[in-house]
Amino acid sequence: MAAALSTPVTLMSTRNPGFTCIACRIVFPTSERQRNHCRTDWHKYNLKRKIADLPPVNAEQFAQKVLAQQAQNREAEEREGLIYECATCRKSYLSENAYHNHMQSKKHREMEVKSEILGMHRHHQPTRRQQLAPLFSDQSDQSDLEDEPVIAKFDPLRLCLFCLFPSNDFDGNIAHMTTVHGFFLPDVEYLCNSKGLVAYLADKIQHEHLCLYCNGRGKEWRSAQAARAHMLDKGHCKMAYDDTEDPEDLLNYYDFEPLQERTSAVPTEDELVLENGTRLGHRQNVRFFKQRLRKHVTTFY
Repeated sequence: MAAALSTPVTLMSTRNPGFTCIACRIVFPTSERQRNHCRTDWHKYNLKRKIADLPPVNAEQFAQKVLAQQAQNREAEEREGLIYECATCRKSYLSENAYHNHMQSKKHREMEVKSEILGMHRHHQPTRRQQLAPLFSDQSDQSDLEDEPVIAKFDPLRLCLFCLFPSNDFDGNIAHMTTVHGFFLPDVEYLCNSKGLVAYLADKIQHEHLCLYCNGRGKEWRSAQAARAHMLDKGHCKMAYDDTEDPEDLLNYYDFEPLQERTSAVPTEDELVLENGTRLGHRQNVRFFKQRLRKHVTTFY
């Protein structure tokens, strides 16, 4: 009877040699080691893969994934203290994604084109050296001073008012400003001194640091370079041909006598009568001009 009871125990021990983890597909000799395995990150990772219908990974593959994740975390921590700067636009970003998005933006590409134009001007900008040999006895001091460039004189007839791009002549400069910046001289048919007008506008930018379109109505700029950057960014590459301009200054470059000859003023208070009989009135009296008065018929008895 005792021999009969001992036989199933022997068969059970041969049929169940260890303790198996179904998620990781490994066998442990003892239940304690199996329980310790279930507490590990490797077992938890394989459980998540099993839920997602993915095959399990062995211990070596899991260790490689852990090392790769740790290296990625270290790189992320190092990048947290970095500041990404764009030298062209003079802007800084705290994240790499924001920096890459800015580099691909339309505004950054436009600033790159403007910086290339300014770089071309700096490349063509002439420099001359000063000879100061009689003033110094040391030849090394003389060579240091000779290497210092002297800023060339600003020529508004050949340099662009906005990006300082050099042209061969005045007509080429006007063509460049019209094509690249959309600049034009208003009322060209009455303009008698175009070079003087461009020099007048250049003086406002170079010495008064004014935007040609704002013409003193907006922010005050500390330098001509800042005023040019504002006009390029805001699209203010045009004249303020309005009440903000001084009429006496503009009359030095315009001649409106042909316009006055085509019109003959009638000595009326608020009206102007042209040669063809057309009557022009002020807009403040428009309500009177729109009136349609009835004619009164007088009857005699």
